Amino acid sequence: MCGTGAETPATVRLRANVASPSSSSAPWYEHSVQRRETAWTCTTGIGPDLFQVARDTTLRAVDIVAARTGLEAVDTYMLVSLTGDLRVSEIVDTPNWVMSMHVPTRYTLM
Repeated sequence: MCGTGAETPATVRLRANVASPSSSSAPWYEHSVQRRETAWTCTTGIGPDLFQVARDTTLRAVDIVAARTGLEAVDTYMLVSLTGDLRVSEIVDTPNWVMSMHVPTRYTLM
């Protein structure tokens, strides 16, 4: 969100299988995720402008995390940028988009 990154040394093992061509014109993949997180603090936003809803949802998360941790706004924004997961949650309420920002609760209780 704010252009920050967290570099870390890592080793990645990847196994790829090439499937026969499908009728889909867009690339697709299957994956499984092993998450350590079981508790999340989430904020939501709703409105017709997807980008504004994303901003509102993110700022709401920054406000909540700042209030809980006592971090300065800029530090909280970087923390949410690195740990948060911004998702489009609903598109069926035309013309409105519903978005949610999921932040691991362990980062909101510092």
